[in-house]
Amino acid sequence: MSWPLTIAVALVGLFVLDQILRQLERWGLIYYRTRRPSSSGVGNALTELQAMLSPASQHVVIAQKAPRAKRNADGDPPDDEDAGPQPPPRW
Repeated sequence: MSWPLTIAVALVGLFVLDQILRQLERWGLIYYRTRRPSSSGVGNALTELQAMLSPASQHVVIAQKAPRAKRNADGDPPDDEDAGPQPPPRW
C-alpha cells in the first residue's frame, strides 16, 4: 500500500470512529465532545502532584486559599463601627 492511500484510509477510519462516538454520546452512553463531567477531581489530583514535585509552590496555594484580614488605608485593622466596604485585594 502506498503512503497516500494509507493516510486516506486512516483519516476515513478516524472520521467513522468520530461519528460512532458522537452517536453514542447522543444516546447518553458516553461523554465525548459536548458535555464533560466535572474535572474537580482531576484538578485536585494535579494540585497534589504539583505539591509533591515542587514543595515551594505549595505555600503559594495555601496562601491563596487563606482568608485575608481586612485592613483600612493605614494598614491597621478597621474599627468595628467604621468598617465600611473594603476594596478588592490586589494580586
